[in-house]
Amino acid sequence: MSGSAIANATIFLIHPNGEVLAQTTADANGDWSWIPSPAWPDGTLIDVHTVAPGGFRPPVIRIVIDKTPPATPSVEASNGTHLIGTAEPNSTVTLTINGNTTLTVTAAADGTWSYQPTPHWPTIHPSPSPPLTGPAISVSKPA
Repeated sequence: MSGSAIANATIFLIHPNGEVLAQTTADANGDWSWIPSPAWPDGTLIDVHTVAPGGFRPPVIRIVIDKTPPATPSVEASNGTHLIGTAEPNSTVTLTINGNTTLTVTAAADGTWSYQPTPHWPTIHPSPSPPLTGPAISVSKPA
């Protein structure tokens, strides 16, 4: 696990039941990291508490351990009037057009996303399919 905080802050990783699981200190740049051993299972809830020098306490951040990588986003062939695809729900999808122009869209709660180019493009062929006509579109891989 890693994160950023106020420089030299103390970071407490606490189970929602109040059990302190770990304590570490942010460096002079505010960066911190800690590796649980053994690894925590998927679904584990962790509250990240920060105590800055002088006692300031920013809001607690709750995280859920999720080690399962998301599926690769997709884009469907299109007539150029409306692009649609799927990705991890609520994720940001980066579309790369002809290898250099990029734009981003956000996937909905059900994982679907869409983009309507203006003006309309010629027929779209998702990469790596050969672009027979119109631009080639590729989508970002999950982080």
